[in-house]
Amino acid sequence: MFGKKHSEESKKKMSEGHKGDKNSSFGKHWYTNGIEEAKLFECPKNWWPGRLSSKIKMSKESFKKLKEEEKIKKLIKYKCIETGEIFTANEWLKKGIKNLPRVADTNWTSGGFHFIKI
Repeated sequence: MFGKKHSEESKKKMSEGHKGDKNSSFGKHWYTNGIEEAKLFECPKNWWPGRLSSKIKMSKESFKKLKEEEKIKKLIKYKCIETGEIFTANEWLKKGIKNLPRVADTNWTSGGFHFIKI
């Protein structure tokens, strides 16, 4: 199609073909678990609605890079300063602690606790 243009009729047909339930994203919503995000029909267990990248006000490119780094970090252990317990990010997530890699890199808290990487 280089150098060519779609006719108005073709544009209208393409537009109609992507509206409503014909759209591949129709009925899907964004969900996150604090580490990953996905566009799905139903919210998985221990996930919540929304996009993590928009909540932390980060560009999509930076977020994708961070997400790849976090896949590697899943084996890293985190220690709760208050209780002394040591678990991986996924194990902490099962206990209700969210956004752990970001919390451990900052002075933030999750569930009222502070964490450090080990």
